[in-house]
Amino acid sequence: MALSRLRRSILLSARRQPPPELSVALSDTPDPVVAGTPLTCTATVSNGGPSTAHGVALLETLDPNVAFTSASISNTSAGTCAQVVGNPHQVQCQLNDLAPTGSLTVYVQVLVLSAAPIGSGTLSTSAAVSATSTDPASGNNNSTATTSVTRSADLATTITAPSHKYTPSTTVTFTAAATNNRRSDDANVILTITLPGTKVGHYVSDTGGAACSTTATATATTTTCAYPAVASGVTKSLNVFYFIQGNQKVQTGSTKEGPTTSATTDPVQANNTASWAVGPK
Repeated sequence: MALSRLRRSILLSARRQPPPELSVALSDTPDPVVAGTPLTCTATVSNGGPSTAHGVALLETLDPNVAFTSASISNTSAGTCAQVVGNPHQVQCQLNDLAPTGSLTVYVQVLVLSAAPIGSGTLSTSAAVSATSTDPASGNNNSTATTSVTRSADLATTITAPSHKYTPSTTVTFTAAATNNRRSDDANVILTITLPGTKVGHYVSDTGGAACSTTATATATTTTCAYPAVASGVTKSLNVFYFIQGNQKVQTGSTKEGPTTSATTDPVQANNTASWAVGPK
């Protein structure tokens, strides 16, 4: 009889054991992040007790302007994480039982897209933690982290011609280009090609199409090309055909990249201009 009462007492005690109180805190680094570079989302899952949390799961929802790279857990034996099938912007972690006052950390690595919108808090990542038992204080079962995005694009410009010599009274082909050497896209890029004015010769045509327009004075012929976007690793180039009248002295064509009207920074200014000189044969 005494043993039976003891068993019932143990069962009642187990049934009356308060459920675990789970929480999750989400952060990211670096913030701000440069478009086209990695971002780490860190979720810390904690059990405030007083009982063990069973069947713990973490679901992270990523911003559409990032691409999932990898996921890891601070304790490698504490569970597994993987992308949700059919939803590349969600990461599901099945975690082991979490003892009272215990915690673990999940790291999700992503790559911010090179064309991600810039500004304060433009990326948003959320995390939700759950368990098989009901959480009496579910208000801290969700967490959101926002990330500011900047852009850094090294735009380099060049100008060349087939030779530094030309035959008098012929058309010289100048090839101008702007290349984005960085991981971020750049928007609203202006490429300016400056050639001699009408005292020396005249503009014939260019291959820039609708992106370019040309004006000429006695001292300079200027072709200006506006590109809405130059993606990471992309080169925008065109040919400008210029007729040099007679046997002129040495003439110089030059290019200049910028200014851009976007908020993209260019940390390398030395390659934003270029020149090419030609003289008569």
